[in-house]
Amino acid sequence: MEIQDIPELYNSPYLMNNPNEKIIIHSGAFVLKNAEKNIEDISVIGTIVLTWFPGINVILEGEVKVNHPFEVFQWITEDNYYNVIIDEDNIGNCFITNHGNARTVEDETIVDIKAVFSSSVVLGNISERVNEIRFSLPNIKRFPGDVVRHGTRTYSNRISLSYDGIEINIDLSADYKELYDKLKNEGGYIYFWQAAF
Repeated sequence: MEIQDIPELYNSPYLMNNPNEKIIIHSGAFVLKNAEKNIEDISVIGTIVLTWFPGINVILEGEVKVNHPFEVFQWITEDNYYNVIIDEDNIGNCFITNHGNARTVEDETIVDIKAVFSSSVVLGNISERVNEIRFSLPNIKRFPGDVVRHGTRTYSNRISLSYDGIEINIDLSADYKELYDKLKNEGGYIYFWQAAF
């Protein structure tokens, strides 16, 4: 069998280089919208990340431009639950856990906020049909599998499952040994399996 005939190793967009790294889900602009009360939408520039400690959570961190710092206190105390909107899609619900560090930049007041998602986070159109789903699995121990290639090297790193026309391929990262050693030293979680079906 020629090397080009060997299937290629899957690469997850969420591979980790070290245990317990934050995984960036979104970076840039988003909007906090309160559907229950007549509160003005809040434009935020920041990040949405998956964190591992002290618990597994999806966290929102960002900056809000306000006319006066006390506006921030108003929308936190009136109703603390918000829909998070990216490109007009509601990706989930959050509640604000922290705000502060008000500062003035070019005559605008900017306030830092932090929030935790209270729902699942879904990016994109959930009604759209797809041909493939890719996902990552943390902390699964190594076991031998089928041969895959990564660059010019081959590894016995694939487990293939099949049922009723559905094919699931689970690939162990090419740098599993290095990642596993880091996990043993630090504890916690790390992705070194990526899969698709």
